[in-house]
Amino acid sequence: MAMQHIGSVSGTGSSAIMTLTSVPNTYETLLLRGVGHSTNAASVEAYMRFNSDSGYVYDNLRGGRKDGATFTGNGANGSMNHFAYIPGTDQGSVLAQIEMDIAGYRAAADQPGVCGFFSKSNFMYDGSDNAQMIWTGWYDGSNVDITTISFHLSSGNWGTSSKFDLYGRTGE
Repeated sequence: MAMQHIGSVSGTGSSAIMTLTSVPNTYETLLLRGVGHSTNAASVEAYMRFNSDSGYVYDNLRGGRKDGATFTGNGANGSMNHFAYIPGTDQGSVLAQIEMDIAGYRAAADQPGVCGFFSKSNFMYDGSDNAQMIWTGWYDGSNVDITTISFHLSSGNWGTSSKFDLYGRTGE
């Protein structure tokens, strides 16, 4: 299986949204890798949206540890999908590490059904300020190819140390 770099997006410190555009429909699956930090004081939730679709077509399940305690939950019929917790300025220069697999993103081309994702994210500041989470979810949009992925924060802006790289996997 070969991997090809599709594109990158970086935080500016002045926007709560980072967007990858022009995602081609020529790959079997997608892989997102990156790091994130927020300008908000406390850690915040990170969400993603496909093709700027703000309809209530996103669902997810999550589990792991947050702030030293077991944490589980789900989100049904949301307008975005959770995919990570991101540290803020109270955590100094700590970065969340994020890795996400995205499958079924070529719905219109030849992968009918829903787009699914599996994400791992973690950061550790101390025993009571941390997150190690696994997320899985799906996007039941309008059966079109995903060409844009935007990443949103619940509060604050993406810090300048934030960067996501998107890769495409071929079947070779």
